[in-house]
Amino acid sequence: MSLVKLLPYNLQRFMRLVHRKEMCCLRRDLQPFCTEAVKIETKIERKFNFVEENGILKRINRSTVEQLVNLSFDFYEAEELKKYRKENGPFRKIKDLLNIPLMTEEKVDSICNLIAEENEEKNAKYIANILTPNFPSENTIKIQDMVGIIIGVDCSISWAHLTRDWKLNDWGQTSCLGAKKKLSAHEIFEAVVEACKTIPESDIYLLESLPHLMPQQAYVQTYIERKEVQAMLLALLNNRQPDRNKLFFMKSKFPTKLFNIKVGNERISSRPLVTKLLDGEAIGEKNPVSLKDLDPMLCERFFKLSGVQQEAYSNALILSMTFFKLLEARA
Repeated sequence: MSLVKLLPYNLQRFMRLVHRKEMCCLRRDLQPFCTEAVKIETKIERKFNFVEENGILKRINRSTVEQLVNLSFDFYEAEELKKYRKENGPFRKIKDLLNIPLMTEEKVDSICNLIAEENEEKNAKYIANILTPNFPSENTIKIQDMVGIIIGVDCSISWAHLTRDWKLNDWGQTSCLGAKKKLSAHEIFEAVVEACKTIPESDIYLLESLPHLMPQQAYVQTYIERKEVQAMLLALLNNRQPDRNKLFFMKSKFPTKLFNIKVGNERISSRPLVTKLLDGEAIGEKNPVSLKDLDPMLCERFFKLSGVQQEAYSNALILSMTFFKLLEARA
C-alpha cells in the first residue's frame, strides 16, 4: 500500500497538488531540452538514407565492445551500447543511440559518417568482384526494379521482372532464333530486336556471364550464337536510356553459391526453390526471402510450361533475387 494513502485525506490532497505543480514546472523547465532533442534526432535521421542507416546499425549491432572502441566509442560508451542491446534488443534507428547516457549528437554524427564511408568502400569493392562492368555505388539506392535475363542453349531469352520489395511483376520467354540454323548476323539481329520488345522497361538488366569455352569443348557454334545474342541485347537494352549503362553481367557461380543450388561442385535445378516461392515459402539459408503480393496468374502460367521452360523461368527469377540480395547484404 502507498504511504500517501495512510495519511489524512486533506494531507493526501495537499501532497498530490504539490506533486502535480512540481511535475508541471519540471515539464516546463525541460521543454527546451526536449525540443532540442527532437531537432537532433530529425537532423541525424535526415542525413542518412535507408540503405546507409541500415548498414550503420548492422555494424553497431554486431560489434563487440572492442570493435566498438575501434570505431571511436570510448570504453564506457561501448559498455553502455552492449548493455542497451542486451536489455532492449538491437538498435533500430540511429536516433536510438542518443538514449545512451552522455552520448552527444556530435559523437553519433562523427561515428556514423565513419561507418558509412567504410561501408561504401567495401560495397564498391565487393560488387566489383561480382558484376561487370563496374556498378556505381551511388546507383545502389536508386535501383527499385530490375529484369534478370537468361539466354538458353537454344538462344531462347527468358526474363523475370522483380521489384526491390520482392514483388514479381511478370516473367516470360521468347524463342528468338527458333529451330533455324546458320542464320546470318542480320537475321539474328532482327530476331533479338523482336525479343527485346517483350522485355519490360526497368532500372537495370542483368545477365549471367557465359563461362569461358575451352577450344576442345563441343557446341562451339551454339556458344558463339549465345555470345552474339548477349552483345545485341547489351546494345539494344542500353539504347533505352543512352546516357548511362543499364545492363550488367553477374558471375554465373554467384547465384549457385548464394542459394546453394548445387551438389558438390555441380549446379542443380532451381525449379524446387521457385516452386517453394510460388507456394508462399521463403528461400535462402541466410536471411530467407519470399515473394510479396504474388499474382496467381503468374503461378498458373509457370505450371503450364514444360520442364525445360520452367527451368529457364526459374533461373531468371533466381538471378533477379540474387542481385537484390547482393545489394541487401552489402548495405
